[in-house]
Amino acid sequence: MQRLCFTNVYQRCFKKLCFLFVSFIVSFSVFALNVEVTVDNDTKSPSSYAMYKVVVSNTDGTTRSNVVLTTNVPSGALIYENSVLPQSDNSCSSSSCSEGEVPIWNLGDMSDGESRVIVIPLYVASNTVDGTELNFSASATYDGASSLSTDSHITYVDTALSAALSLTAAHQVVDAGAEVKYQVSFGNIGSTGFADTELSVSIPSGSSLVSASDGGTQAGSYIVWDVGVLNAGEGSKRYFTFSIDDSAIDGRIYVNQATLSNNDSALVTSGESVVVRDDVPLTLDVTMDMDVSQPGNYVYYRYVVANTGSTSLTDVELDVMMAERTRFLETSSLPYISNCTSSTCDSGEWGVYSIGQLDAGESRV
Repeated sequence: MQRLCFTNVYQRCFKKLCFLFVSFIVSFSVFALNVEVTVDNDTKSPSSYAMYKVVVSNTDGTTRSNVVLTTNVPSGALIYENSVLPQSDNSCSSSSCSEGEVPIWNLGDMSDGESRVIVIPLYVASNTVDGTELNFSASATYDGASSLSTDSHITYVDTALSAALSLTAAHQVVDAGAEVKYQVSFGNIGSTGFADTELSVSIPSGSSLVSASDGGTQAGSYIVWDVGVLNAGEGSKRYFTFSIDDSAIDGRIYVNQATLSNNDSALVTSGESVVVRDDVPLTLDVTMDMDVSQPGNYVYYRYVVANTGSTSLTDVELDVMMAERTRFLETSSLPYISNCTSSTCDSGEWGVYSIGQLDAGESRV
């Protein structure tokens, strides 16, 4: 199965598995396998999804057999198996995984430089109280491993969110030496203005800043924008480009963290990761007719899937998930996107367009 996936928060394109989402990350590499956990925001309100992405890569120089990934389910949260991409191996007692259950993904053999990505929308229960810490962890092992490779991240429950932040890369699978374009969207969703707002993005080791919009400057290992006053209901975007080292090996994961602050106090963080891999023939490009909209209005997205390789690909699939507070109608898509529980696809559901065979040089819109 060749699969591409997209959300209107981030875009993902790759072969075999899907990329999604992005967030604050701590790099953690143990022995043969690298495991990275990211989440779209480090604060979430009840009855919402924390969009986790788990990346497993092998940079050990040898094939590792029967790689298995497991995660926990934090107290106060659920994992709906049909929301995960790819789905876990029916390891929970029902259609949702709750605290104490361990979702399992059998990833098979992973050769040197190979990577896998699992997208896990973690649903924050409606009765989860303010200030709850959702400690999510993921661990990978393989035949003969002496210990687990593990990474984790804490998301905090906040019933009165004041800021929104999203960091996205134009492509999540890149070649060594590539220039990667990013977008940072931010806004004040509270009722009080921010008097001294600053936006910063970390520059990961092994990459360098090429350009930054709107007067962004490099300060040590960060790009910094002085936003100034950000009134309630206001928001904006910033753009920057990084260059990946020419010597980066396949499976190397680069992580950026964005932070929106007011008066030197962090309001929210978001992050993104890209992985180096030179053998992915599928590309996914997404455009939209507007980047600002009003409640009740339509935003039109255009997806272009292309085979840039030299051979035909079979079972190509495009998976689409909308952000929270948005939905799309299956019958309004062209070609028809299906697979949702009703004629409307809501956040947490994957709409599927089965492309089938895609010959070398061929594309679908």
